[in-house]
Amino acid sequence: MYPFNPNKGQTIQTNASGVVADMGYIANLSWTALEAAAANAAGAVLTEAASATAIVTVLAADMLAQPPCARNAVVTVAATTAAHVKAAAIRVNGLDLDGKALYEDFTPTEDTPATLTGTKAFASFTSLVIPIQDGASVTVSLGWGQLIGLPYKLSKKRVILTLNDGVVDTAPTLTISSSVLALNTVDFNGSLDGSVMDMSIIV
Repeated sequence: MYPFNPNKGQTIQTNASGVVADMGYIANLSWTALEAAAANAAGAVLTEAASATAIVTVLAADMLAQPPCARNAVVTVAATTAAHVKAAAIRVNGLDLDGKALYEDFTPTEDTPATLTGTKAFASFTSLVIPIQDGASVTVSLGWGQLIGLPYKLSKKRVILTLNDGVVDTAPTLTISSSVLALNTVDFNGSLDGSVMDMSIIV
């Protein structure tokens, strides 16, 4: 997923009229059946009781699992008494595909249990920080979603081909960022189900 590109970031002038061509290259990306496993938001990583008196922090060593590849985080806030849910940011900390630290905050609406879906791709989770709640019945679950992280910071969406178990598939949805690696993600057509996924893009 990290092909070498000696010309990345360079351009060439093709003629006297000033036409400029980007010296990009074709990246062929592939995800195994395990990596392309279905989204699992229902506490695949952890389910932790919140507290009405103290901040709760769960470290990676106490998590049940890590995402099968770089995936977006999904946080589910539940409570037997809805009024116990506080509108305060729950923070997911982790690493991106370059091994750099990142975080994403998930803030529920006051008094409203909900499932909150993130947009950043975490290669791994390092901790979950749950703020003090308005009551003791709140639990917070962490899992992963449908989005798969890309190993490039992209400025253009240029998909050539997508394969689902070797069969040409409908074009996926790319979300891109030229500055934040974790915001470059692909949402394949339909729901991930463990099929081997391949994608060719111009980088």
